[in-house]
Amino acid sequence: MRVFRQTTILLVAFLVILGVYFLVIKPSEEKKKQKEEQEKKIINVDSSKISEIWITKQNGEKIGLKRVNSKWDIIYPIWAEADKFSVNPIASRYSSVEIERVIEKNVKDEEKLKEFGFTPPRFKIELKVKDEKEEEKSIVILIGEKSKVGYSIYAKREDDPENKIVLISASLEAVIDKNLQDFREKKPMDFVVPDVKKLVIVKNGKQEEGANKKEYIFEKREGGDWYIKFPENTTYVKARESQVRDLLYAINGIKITEFVSDSTQPQNLYGLENPDLSIEAIMSDGEKYNLLLKIQPGKIYAKKPDRPNIFSVEIQKDFYNTLFASLYRERKILGFYVWRVKEVSIEREQKITIIQRDPVNTDKFHLVSGNEKKELDSSQVKDLLSQLSNVEVVDFVEDNTDITKFVKAPKIRVRVDVDGRLTPYSLVLGDKTEKGIIGAEESEKSVYIFPPGITEIISKIENLKPKIEENQEKK
Repeated sequence: MRVFRQTTILLVAFLVILGVYFLVIKPSEEKKKQKEEQEKKIINVDSSKISEIWITKQNGEKIGLKRVNSKWDIIYPIWAEADKFSVNPIASRYSSVEIERVIEKNVKDEEKLKEFGFTPPRFKIELKVKDEKEEEKSIVILIGEKSKVGYSIYAKREDDPENKIVLISASLEAVIDKNLQDFREKKPMDFVVPDVKKLVIVKNGKQEEGANKKEYIFEKREGGDWYIKFPENTTYVKARESQVRDLLYAINGIKITEFVSDSTQPQNLYGLENPDLSIEAIMSDGEKYNLLLKIQPGKIYAKKPDRPNIFSVEIQKDFYNTLFASLYRERKILGFYVWRVKEVSIEREQKITIIQRDPVNTDKFHLVSGNEKKELDSSQVKDLLSQLSNVEVVDFVEDNTDITKFVKAPKIRVRVDVDGRLTPYSLVLGDKTEKGIIGAEESEKSVYIFPPGITEIISKIENLKPKIEENQEKK
């Protein structure tokens, strides 16, 4: 009983000591550590909580920057879009500034302040920071002269109760020592190309105007395929991805060459009240990038619909004069991946050829006749299927139509069942014309002119011989 009581007392004492350590000593040590870390820095805040940045130079020049979601605006001396790659480094670098050395404390004497370059300071950086309650407070850092020794500059915090002058890295000066033009956005359509889900280009007017406008719509569907609807199309048709991608990069690469006007009430709109082009790119998260363009002899003027700023731009690719459906339409009508093919069937009037991929050994293909399967040379099958997949149509005849008007009695029907596709590709070929062979992909309800060589590829697939027969012929 006595031993049990001693053990209980020791256990209670241990728990008390443990409690004192975790509830009193450890928090005290952590606070002390945090205070020491804080004292090593002139400022230490969360950079994402910085809502505004104001930079005042010694000559009185002042620039105001305001965070707008993930971007920045210039709010003084003009209202314009800011280059986030110029502003983000300021928010990042000035949110946490390490003190290299404390030079002197309790510096209030004007002569002393002048000696270190603080009357007036070479730079004054005011940060507006939001706290947990989303209330703003201002933190002002003053930058003085450069140190005569080392790569450092003198700095002080305006609200420092110790009035100390410290040394900080001179690299902090580089991100703020810029003029207004350096902070301006130079790429008005600076979106991420793979994130675009829809692009609308309107020629001869704005989107909301209906008179003579021509609307060109590019839309990314589920699965990543692009579809287009141009004035000459009655419906959406599949687009060639490489062409759409090149167009998006051309729009993304539009660069500002000159800032023409920043007036909120400009006397001259340079023709942008009636733009030649209106561009809208919609991202997958719903964000929109808009631009109006007026093409004048030797110059292209532009502006954002919701901003007063007018500028001239440089466009590397003359995309606005080549908006033809025939250029952007997908010409590879089948365009399947050979490694996804499960079955190919070719039907003629008195002949059916069926080739299946082995479901277990997927590198093998078999010629199927009733219940009998004969192995084919897989390299030959893959080569011919690749040729069939890469056939490009010569011309586009009609979309969203009754295919039987053009192909009344198909001479050849090719079905390609592909893994991951709900319905097989179904190609029907009819009569030969001057341009080529008229045909259609049934699920698309579109009619095309195919090159004559397509029938030769199909014939070669039909005439593939099983491996056994090939070996016997060689002997």
